Amino acid sequence: MIRSRGFTLTELIIVIVLIGVISAAASSFFSRTGAFNAVAARDQLIAMAMLAQKRALADAASSRPVFLQITQSSSAWTLSITQNAQILMTESLQRPAAALQLNGSSLADGESYTLRYAGDGSTGHNEQWTVVAENTYPLCITSTGFSHHGSCQP
Repeated sequence: MIRSRGFTLTELIIVIVLIGVISAAASSFFSRTGAFNAVAARDQLIAMAMLAQKRALADAASSRPVFLQITQSSSAWTLSITQNAQILMTESLQRPAAALQLNGSSLADGESYTLRYAGDGSTGHNEQWTVVAENTYPLCITSTGFSHHGSCQP
């Protein structure tokens, strides 16, 4: 008896169809980078806020506040942490078709907002930020200086 090796035509067609379905589903993840960039911008803003708070806490004895400045241009957001007029860290984030809102109001191109961290790491008031792209991605910087995903609680 002759034993055949290889795939049947049916098996080959099923594999080709499965590869087509998987590639069609996966291509949507790579074609929409705006949502990915918006989430990355939100997470980077949270990270910079946490870094500014940690710097304020680490230098609490000097009672010198730490500032987090967010500046918006037409193509990017620039995040800067400063203390005593010295820039400690600067980060630039891409801004493709996204907006940044503070307490419901959008920042305009060329506009800046500065958040002050006291020596105990607090800001004194809640800041509700939202990165708006295809979806909205909220984050909160609380009056105690804690930064997290989601909305601020009243």
